[in-house]
Amino acid sequence: MAKKKVVYKIVQSEHRNSFSVVEFNRYCKHYYPNTIVKAVKGTLGVMCFETKEDAKGFINSQCVWVEEELDIIDVRPIGKAHYPKSICAQTEEDVLNNFYEGESMITMYPPKGTVCYDSVEVLT
Repeated sequence: MAKKKVVYKIVQSEHRNSFSVVEFNRYCKHYYPNTIVKAVKGTLGVMCFETKEDAKGFINSQCVWVEEELDIIDVRPIGKAHYPKSICAQTEEDVLNNFYEGESMITMYPPKGTVCYDSVEVLT
Protein backbone atom coordinates (compact mmCIF):
# COMPACT_ATOMS: atom_id res chain seq x y z
CA MET A 1 0.00 0.00 0.00
CA ALA A 2 1.31 3.44 -0.94
CA LYS A 3 2.29 5.75 1.89
CA LYS A 4 -0.04 8.76 2.16
CA LYS A 5 1.47 12.23 1.94
CA VAL A 6 2.33 14.03 5.17
CA VAL A 7 2.97 17.76 5.53
CA TYR A 8 3.82 19.78 8.62
CA LYS A 9 1.94 22.38 10.65
CA ILE A 10 3.35 24.72 13.31
CA VAL A 11 1.15 25.06 16.40
CA GLN A 12 1.42 26.57 19.86
CA SER A 13 2.30 23.75 22.23
CA GLU A 14 -0.06 24.60 25.09
CA HIS A 15 -3.36 24.92 23.19
CA ARG A 16 -2.40 23.25 19.88
CA ASN A 17 -3.78 26.25 18.03
CA SER A 18 -2.60 28.11 14.97
CA PHE A 19 0.60 29.62 16.29
CA SER A 20 0.63 32.70 14.10
CA VAL A 21 -2.78 33.95 15.14
CA VAL A 22 -2.06 36.35 17.99
CA GLU A 23 -5.60 36.30 19.29
CA PHE A 24 -8.37 33.72 19.38
CA ASN A 25 -10.66 34.59 16.50
CA ARG A 26 -12.40 32.94 13.56
CA TYR A 27 -9.07 32.26 11.85
CA CYS A 28 -7.63 30.45 14.88
CA LYS A 29 -7.95 26.68 14.59
CA HIS A 30 -7.06 23.95 17.07
CA TYR A 31 -5.14 20.88 15.92
CA TYR A 32 -5.98 17.83 18.05
CA PRO A 33 -4.83 14.33 16.98
CA ASN A 34 -7.31 12.33 14.90
CA THR A 35 -9.39 15.36 13.91
CA ILE A 36 -10.00 17.08 10.61
CA VAL A 37 -9.41 20.83 10.52
CA LYS A 38 -11.09 22.87 7.80
CA ALA A 39 -9.86 26.27 6.70
CA VAL A 40 -12.15 29.26 6.90
CA LYS A 41 -13.98 29.56 3.59
CA GLY A 42 -12.53 32.22 1.31
CA THR A 43 -9.02 32.08 2.82
CA LEU A 44 -5.73 30.72 1.47
CA GLY A 45 -6.35 27.52 3.44
CA VAL A 46 -4.55 25.74 6.25
CA MET A 47 -0.93 26.89 5.98
CA CYS A 48 1.52 23.99 6.14
CA PHE A 49 5.08 23.22 5.14
CA GLU A 50 6.20 20.59 2.68
CA THR A 51 9.07 19.41 4.90
CA LYS A 52 9.84 19.47 8.60
CA GLU A 53 13.07 21.31 7.75
CA ASP A 54 11.05 24.10 6.07
CA ALA A 55 8.90 24.43 9.20
CA LYS A 56 12.01 24.53 11.44
CA GLY A 57 13.58 27.12 9.15
CA PHE A 58 10.52 29.34 9.46
CA ILE A 59 10.55 29.05 13.25
CA ASN A 60 14.27 29.87 13.42
CA SER A 61 14.07 32.86 11.09
CA GLN A 62 10.65 34.37 11.73
CA CYS A 63 9.50 33.31 15.18
CA VAL A 64 12.16 34.62 17.52
CA TRP A 65 9.54 37.01 18.95
CA VAL A 66 7.13 34.19 19.86
CA GLU A 67 7.01 33.64 23.61
CA GLU A 68 4.95 30.44 23.46
CA GLU A 69 6.56 27.09 22.82
CA LEU A 70 5.92 25.77 19.34
CA ASP A 71 5.48 22.25 18.02
CA ILE A 72 5.67 20.93 14.49
CA ILE A 73 2.94 18.36 13.98
CA ASP A 74 2.26 15.89 11.18
CA VAL A 75 -0.92 16.43 9.16
CA ARG A 76 -2.33 14.68 6.12
CA PRO A 77 -3.52 17.07 3.42
CA ILE A 78 -7.07 16.81 2.16
CA GLY A 79 -7.73 18.21 -1.29
CA LYS A 80 -5.59 20.04 -3.79
CA ALA A 81 -2.40 21.88 -2.80
CA HIS A 82 -2.42 25.67 -3.13
CA TYR A 83 0.81 27.66 -3.36
CA PRO A 84 0.07 31.28 -2.40
CA LYS A 85 1.96 34.13 -4.07
CA SER A 86 1.68 36.26 -0.93
CA ILE A 87 0.49 35.90 2.64
CA CYS A 88 -0.65 38.38 5.26
CA ALA A 89 2.28 39.52 7.40
CA GLN A 90 0.13 40.15 10.48
CA THR A 91 -2.50 37.96 12.06
CA GLU A 92 -4.91 40.19 13.95
CA GLU A 93 -8.47 39.52 12.81
CA ASP A 94 -9.09 42.98 11.32
CA VAL A 95 -5.82 42.84 9.35
CA LEU A 96 -6.66 39.35 8.05
CA ASN A 97 -10.15 40.52 7.08
CA ASN A 98 -8.60 43.39 5.09
CA PHE A 99 -6.13 40.97 3.46
CA TYR A 100 -8.92 38.68 2.28
CA GLU A 101 -10.96 41.65 1.07
CA GLY A 102 -7.96 42.76 -1.02
CA GLU A 103 -7.36 45.89 1.03
CA SER A 104 -4.21 44.94 2.93
CA MET A 105 -0.82 46.40 2.22
CA ILE A 106 0.76 44.21 4.91
CA THR A 107 1.82 41.24 2.81
CA MET A 108 4.94 39.15 2.43
CA TYR A 109 6.24 36.35 0.26
CA PRO A 110 5.35 32.96 1.68
CA PRO A 111 8.13 31.17 3.54
CA LYS A 112 10.07 28.40 1.79
CA GLY A 113 8.00 25.23 1.50
CA THR A 114 4.63 26.86 2.17
CA VAL A 115 1.65 24.88 0.92
CA CYS A 116 -2.01 25.43 1.81
CA TYR A 117 -4.95 23.03 1.84
CA ASP A 118 -8.69 23.40 2.35
CA SER A 119 -8.54 20.77 5.11
CA VAL A 120 -6.02 18.58 6.93
CA GLU A 121 -6.25 15.48 9.09
CA VAL A 122 -4.18 15.86 12.25
CA LEU A 123 -1.94 12.84 12.78
CA THR A 124 0.24 13.81 15.79
